[in-house]
Formats: sequence, C-alpha cells, structure tokens
Amino acid sequence: MDELDRMRRRIAELEGSASKDGAKEDKKHIRDLAFLSMIATGFLELSPEDNIYEFIAEQLKKLGGNSIIMVNSFDEATDCACCREVLGVGEKMGAIVSILGKHPVGMFLKIDNEARLGLTSGKLVKVPGGFYEFCFRRIPRTVCHAIEKVLDLGDIYAMGFAWKGKLFGSASILTHKGTQLAYQTVIETFIYQASVVLQQRRAEQSLRKAHDELEIRVEERTRELAEANAQLRAEITERKLAEEKIKRAAEEWRTTFDSITDLVSICDKDFRLTRVNKAFAGVFKKKPAELIGKTCYEMFHGTNEPLFNCPHEVTMKTKKPAIAESFEPHLGMYLEVSTSPIFNEKGEVTASVHLIRDITERKKMEEQLMVTDRLASIGELTSGIAHELNNPLTSVIGFSDLLLNQDVSDDVKEDLKVINREAQRTAEVVRSLLTFARKHETEKKPVHIHNIIQNVLELRAYEQKVNNIQVNTQFASDLPEITADGFRLQQVFINIIINAEHFMIETHGRGTLTITTERAGDIIRASFADDGPGIAKENLGHMFDPFFTSKEVGKGTGLGLSICHGIITEHGGRIYAKSKLGKGATFIVELPITTTDNKGKPK
Repeated sequence: MDELDRMRRRIAELEGSASKDGAKEDKKHIRDLAFLSMIATGFLELSPEDNIYEFIAEQLKKLGGNSIIMVNSFDEATDCACCREVLGVGEKMGAIVSILGKHPVGMFLKIDNEARLGLTSGKLVKVPGGFYEFCFRRIPRTVCHAIEKVLDLGDIYAMGFAWKGKLFGSASILTHKGTQLAYQTVIETFIYQASVVLQQRRAEQSLRKAHDELEIRVEERTRELAEANAQLRAEITERKLAEEKIKRAAEEWRTTFDSITDLVSICDKDFRLTRVNKAFAGVFKKKPAELIGKTCYEMFHGTNEPLFNCPHEVTMKTKKPAIAESFEPHLGMYLEVSTSPIFNEKGEVTASVHLIRDITERKKMEEQLMVTDRLASIGELTSGIAHELNNPLTSVIGFSDLLLNQDVSDDVKEDLKVINREAQRTAEVVRSLLTFARKHETEKKPVHIHNIIQNVLELRAYEQKVNNIQVNTQFASDLPEITADGFRLQQVFINIIINAEHFMIETHGRGTLTITTERAGDIIRASFADDGPGIAKENLGHMFDPFFTSKEVGKGTGLGLSICHGIITEHGGRIYAKSKLGKGATFIVELPITTTDNKGKPK
C-alpha cells in the first residue's frame, strides 16, 4: 500500500510538471501519465473479491489495441503458470478450443528456469521462437503452428509480475502480422504497478489465511481444553473404581493365562521370553520363572538362532498375525505356532503372543493316510505294468545270452551286448516296481540300529565302484534297541547310501559319507551326510515322491526314496532331507523308541 501511494504521488508530480510545461511536453506523454494515474486509482478501488486478472487484462487491451492479451498466475510450489484471462481472440476462440482440446483459460504449463529468469527481468521482452517458445515448449510444435495460423500471429511480448525476484504471474501481448506494439514503456510501468498490487494481494491473502487458521485453531483448542477438563474430572471420579477393576482383571488374567491347556508365551523383539503359562513350562519340566529371559528358539528348536520364516519374526516385521507348523526333533513334537502382535502407545510392535499347539498325533495320522493312499493308488497301476513287462524281458535276456554264446561277428556281438545290458537294466527297474507295489507283512522285533547300519556297510564294501568312498561313523554309545523290521530298515539304509555314493562318484569320482546316530528325547535319529553336489531347493520337497528323480535319464526309477518313505512311515517314524546346492546333502531317519514287556514283545 505504501508503494502504491508513492507511485501515485510520483505520477501526480509528473502530471503537474507536464501541465506547467505543456507547450514543451508531448501530449502523448501526458495522456500516458493520466492513464497510469487512473490505473493506480483503479487498483486501489479493487476489493479482495474482485477478479484482479480480468482488470489487468482489460487495461492491457486498452494499451495493446488490436493485439491478443493473455494474463497468467504462477504457483511457486509446482512451478506452473495458469492462464487466467484471454482477450482479443473473439469468434476464433472456438477454433482455438478445437485445436487445443480445451479452453485456454484454466490450462497449466510448467515453467523452466530459463523462462523464469526471463519473466523476472523487469522488462517487456519479445519472445523468440514464436508461440511454441511462448508456451515453454510444453505444447506440441504442430499445435502451436496451427494456432499461429488461425490467429495470424506476429510478434509476442511477455513480462512477469515480479517483486524482489519473486514471480507471481505474467502478462503477454500477442500482435498480429504486420502490426507493431506501441506504448511499451507505459505497458512496462503498468505491469510493474500490477506486480506491486499482486504482491500486496498475495500478502493480504496469506495474512487472512493465517488469521483464519489461527482463529480455527484457537477455537478447536478451546473446545479440546473444555472436553479435556470434563474428561479429567470424570477420570478422577472413576479412578479408584478403575484401579480396583484393573487389579481384579489382572488377577483373572493370570488365572486364565495359567489355566489354558495350550502353550502360551510372550516374546519381546529380541526373541526373549517375558511370560509363559504353566502348560508351556511343563513341557520343559521347569517352573515359569526359570524360563524368563531365555530365547524361544533356544527352548523350542534347540538352536542358536531363529529358524527361517519364524512366525515371531514375521509378526515383528509385518505387524500382523502369523502362523507356522514345524517338527521339533529337540522335543519330538509337531507344533503349530501362531503369533499376534503387541503394540505400544506409539503403534510400534514391541512383542508378540505365542499360542502353541501340539499337533503331533494329527500330523502322524495325516502323513500315514497320505502315504497309504498314495502308495495304494500307484501300487493298482505299478504292479500290473511290472508283471506285463517281466515276461518279455525274461525272453529278451535269455535269447540274448544264448546268441552271445553263438559264433557271430564282432559287430553283431557288440549289438547283442547292448541289448542284453539294457534288458538287464530294464529288468532291474521292473524289480524295483514290483518291490514298490508289493505289500509286505511287517515283522517287528527288538533290533539295534547300529547292527543294521553295520550290516549294510559290510554289504557295500564288496562293491568295486565305491572303492573311492570313505565312510566315517559317529555312533552314540547309549542307544537302546527299537522295535522294528530289521530287513526293511536295512532296505532303507541301502537305498540312502547307494544314492549318496552315486552322486559323489558322478560329481567328483570320490567322496566322504558320514553316518551319525543320536538319541533325542523319545526318538533315535540316524543321519547320512555326503559331500556330493547337494539338492536344489525346488527339488527338496519332492525327493520322496514316487517316480521323482534328479538322476540322469536311465539311471534311476524314482522309487527308492519313495519306498524308504513308506517303510519309515509304517514304523511311526519320519524321513527327511536337508541340503544346500553345492554343499552336499544329509538324509535323516527318525524312529520312535518303543518299550517292551518282560517277554521282549513291544507294548
């Protein structure tokens, strides 16, 4: 406002000077001063609700004559200019809208740094490059050429509404071909006037907005304080009752917590137990207080770090409940673990509640049913195929043996050898199929797992092809006997060892097989670890599927491990594999320890 008053007084002084020396001054100069004086008054009379961009465009139209006037605002936050007013287009506006696809008023165009510097120079400058450069190169050149043709455009002039280097918008004058722009000095002065007014209006708007926001905040805060005071009074009144309720609830919670038959615990973000119920502590034959501070993976998995995809770790990361099933050799149990997050007042997960269920019996039943169904269905088909193949194979082997003893040429003899060898290999496959399909009556009696493994190693010692295999045994000294079918367990161990030998010889021509036994709770565990090529992660889950093999075509039926799985399952045990590709594989057999009566028969 002060700047406008000073400008107005200066214009008045110039007008007075011009009146005194009217004979010497150009009448045009006096008229220009009068125009600027009138505009200054017009700016002062504008109310905050008036459209200042429309006023600016109308005054520029008076100075620009037959030219086209465009007035833009500028948003500093987005670096975009917005078209506010367009005058002088007349009936051609319909064609312009058709070319652009929209009305120019309201369009946004992003300004680059070069354009910003040009608009804040304080001068009315001619825009080089025509309408394309005038649009900051944001509208396709072909569209710009079409607009130039429709409007018969000549030179384009532009100047920014700027104050102390800050841009508020711009004014542009688009002349027609063959015409020149007059009153450039007056236009520059007028745009400077508009810059001051726009700066003032922007400041007033900011001040009004800040004032309105402050009033709203004061009103809200006053209301909040009133509500808080009322709430505080209510809380003080009910505090003693609430404390009593909390005490009763805590006692009820403790009673409920310890009466739950499932295993319940609370673990902090570092996997440490902060609370356990009696059922949880009972599994470890300890008091709840003795478990506080220990890690959940130490107690349940018997490991020094969390398992992969641990549900507690998932909950801590996702802030959502998680669930997982696992077999814990450390405890000899299948467990279902579900975790739920515990949040602090900031919405951060600080711990999780573990609900742990023993699902051992359910898993054994599921696995038994799955194996029984799978073997039964594959055995209605496998047995039939094997018997159909057995008779012609016997003939092929017999006749090829006979022909090999005849006087035939060397070429024919070599072909006969191939026929005989391939028939023998196919017969071996058929025998495996029959073994897989045949239902055996299991004869269980007390046996020692070390004796069975030792018998297998003695049998394999006569195989020349495994001379490059070194076998290390690490047998536990205190293993009891188990009730099992020794012959069928021998079949399992032979299959596991032959597989290990095959892959070590195929890969390295040699290898080391380490056989370990140990007792873990109520089970005996035998581990067969090789230093072969290992098993790909995607194959681990299919190693015991019938007819699945990772051997080369012609070197395996895919039945050996499936037969092993069926035998171990019939014994109430578990067989599984662990491996990392390139770092060998370990096959693990776990069998239950069964007590016997005084006559040596299993209970």
